[in-house]
Amino acid sequence: MQGLLDWIRRISGRYTTAQKVGALLVAVILVLGLVMAARWAARPRYRVLFSGLEGQEVSKVLAKLDEQKVDYRVEGSAILVPQDKVDKLRMELSMEGVPSGGKVGYEVFDSTGFGASEFSQKVNYQRALEGELSRTISSLEQVEAADVHIVLPEEGIFSSGDRKATASVLVKLKPGQKLGSGQVEGVRNLVAGAVLGLKPEDVAVVDESGNTLTGGESSMAQAATQLEALQAYRAYFESSLQEVVDRVVGRGKGIVKAHVSVDFSQSVTQQESYKPPTEGGLPSSQQTFEEVYNNGSTGTAGVPGTGSNIPDYQSLTQGGSGAAYQKRETKTEYENNREVTEKTSPPGKITGVSLAVLVDQGVEPTTVSALEDALAAAAGIDPGRGDIIAVQQVPFDTSYQEEAQAVLAKAEGGRRLMEWVRIGALVLLAGLAALFLVRKLKRVRKRLAEMPLAELTATQALEEAVEKARPMLTGTAKSPILASIEMFANQRPDEVAKVLRAMLRERS
Repeated sequence: MQGLLDWIRRISGRYTTAQKVGALLVAVILVLGLVMAARWAARPRYRVLFSGLEGQEVSKVLAKLDEQKVDYRVEGSAILVPQDKVDKLRMELSMEGVPSGGKVGYEVFDSTGFGASEFSQKVNYQRALEGELSRTISSLEQVEAADVHIVLPEEGIFSSGDRKATASVLVKLKPGQKLGSGQVEGVRNLVAGAVLGLKPEDVAVVDESGNTLTGGESSMAQAATQLEALQAYRAYFESSLQEVVDRVVGRGKGIVKAHVSVDFSQSVTQQESYKPPTEGGLPSSQQTFEEVYNNGSTGTAGVPGTGSNIPDYQSLTQGGSGAAYQKRETKTEYENNREVTEKTSPPGKITGVSLAVLVDQGVEPTTVSALEDALAAAAGIDPGRGDIIAVQQVPFDTSYQEEAQAVLAKAEGGRRLMEWVRIGALVLLAGLAALFLVRKLKRVRKRLAEMPLAELTATQALEEAVEKARPMLTGTAKSPILASIEMFANQRPDEVAKVLRAMLRERS
């Protein structure tokens, strides 16, 4: 222990009081930083347990957390708990039906008594079905909350059978989220699949702003969709053809505008054709007729009917021998080859394309002609369909380009000026620093020149003493005192010089 204290005293003796205070402050700051970092690392990290709950649901969740003595924080509409307990708490609270999102599910039947009427059972069933569907739809990534309302037709002897089940879904989307058409159809199919007799087309889906999300329900929504499709067609034609124009005549020397006619109606065409059967054919029916007549007997015989009631006349055949007659006939009917073709034309078929191309007057006419042929081929222009392409040469107004170039040149000049100013400032600072160093060196030289002879002698004596002691320090038996003196003299020559000057003054 004493050796450690001596080492500390020896080390501390090498530094001034200001250096000791600075080192102590650094040590204190370092220790405090380590303590704060340890406390920050040891404190629990919080994650969101539930957010966006109603007041009643928040109170239920907080009551459950208080019962389990779980540390929590409430920030706005979010409830935060330690990160390592989030999953466990969610599972435990969901098993207890908290939070329910304000919707009642099939747990409503847990408290139903035996004396409940049939009407109450039906109402509870509808409430439970609506609640379960609302919870399921709310689990979608884009949906924050959902409400489902179902209308079920009444069943009875005197009820009309033309009534059908309908449903409506109100979804509250998260900020910046949107349901695609496929997702909307998925919601409709989900609701229709859970309700008996409900068809997807009888399910309406709207958002919190009252906008209809189901396709075909709103004419305005359908018109907006068609307008977006037209704009997409036009943008596609213009962008692809503009690239061809820029490659042929150069950028800024040609412009393309397109107009596209689109048929958004959906049609189904059926075509039925008949062809004669091939050899042999395919028989559809076959009849065989056979007639046998024998006149050898004397009795009355024949086919019942009018022919049997007609009196017999003298036969043309004479003699006692009888006459016989037999006839066999087969009739086969063949069907023609019948072919039925059904063709469905989806909406969005292009029925016409019109292109307007303007080229700068400085472009060669042969280039313009070649460009017209290339654009017609690239756009699929069909004159038989009524497509039109018009290419005209006009003088382009380049004044705005000149103004833009002037603005860019001015901005470039300003940027270069600022760069030169920055370089000049750096050069000026470097010059000032050099001037300061030169003046400082002059002052040091002046002070050395004005230093008294005694001080110079003390400095020289110190140097001579150090030189004389150096062989002793480099020897095998090095003196600790001389080593300390040499180290101190090397580290603080100014202080050693002051000490020697003071000693010389005392001797003089």
